[in-house]
Amino acid sequence: MDKSRLRVIIWNEFKRGNTAAETFRIINENVGKNVVSYSTVTRWFAKFRVDDEKLEDKPRAGRPSKLDKDALRRKIEDDPHITIRELEELINCGKSTIGDHLKAMDDAKNAFKNFINSRNPEFYNRGIKKLVNRWQDCIDSDGNYFD
Repeated sequence: MDKSRLRVIIWNEFKRGNTAAETFRIINENVGKNVVSYSTVTRWFAKFRVDDEKLEDKPRAGRPSKLDKDALRRKIEDDPHITIRELEELINCGKSTIGDHLKAMDDAKNAFKNFINSRNPEFYNRGIKKLVNRWQDCIDSDGNYFD
């Protein structure tokens, strides 16, 4: 089967709310086994999830000189389980460059964890007690705004 027709089927199943696994099963049952790989279906689902519903391949004029860090971060936030291979295709950047940026992002996450762990228990106790008071303010306001 032609790749463009498969992409239309995958897009249609995506729009119907099916998962990549369900779509893969449907294609295997109705079109034929080994017509499309599961990884291809998941790759197209990842593209559709980030509002890229174009069914054509993007032109590849070579490796970009710079990685769009914001695009990388958005794609990871949208799908925390996205693979480096999917990221590589979605943002048209090499896996080693993506890996370097992911490591840097991981370093930032570790710095945040270290900050959280560096605070004493009283810091968190005060914060939790403030939450109780704020919650009571919400209840007492009866749906009205308050400071």
